[in-house]
Amino acid sequence: MMIAAAVLWLSNMDSQASDALHILPGIFATAFGFGLGLTLTAVRGVRAEESGVASALLNASQQIGVALGLGVLSAVVVVTATATLPNALSAVYEGRAAGNERSVARASDALVQGYDRGLLVGALVLAVAAVITALVIDAKPQPQNAEQHLHR
Repeated sequence: MMIAAAVLWLSNMDSQASDALHILPGIFATAFGFGLGLTLTAVRGVRAEESGVASALLNASQQIGVALGLGVLSAVVVVTATATLPNALSAVYEGRAAGNERSVARASDALVQGYDRGLLVGALVLAVAAVITALVIDAKPQPQNAEQHLHR
């Protein structure tokens, strides 16, 4: 849930957001949540001889999740920004080249609205994943051998 909260924090910015006060805390909290929560959940309770397999599954799922997530969330960003202002990215470049600050601000706001929506969708997906993980994952240590299991 920490990761979802951090991404939700990032989804509430505007084009004037401060790096130090808004963006960095969200990024650090996201990284801390992934490093601490995700990794520890993936390898907690895994027997030593199976830790390599657990780590490999974690790494593979992260790679696949990032690829799929980036594709889906990028689509959300582009659709939202385009609905607000078609060709918003081009409008930023053209406005800067022409010295038209109003055009740059309007296009920047459209892009930030797209990023906000994409991050909001990401936060919702992460929150659902956290709930599913809490309900499904049994992270109790497994017995080392059958004899220990019989004495429980």
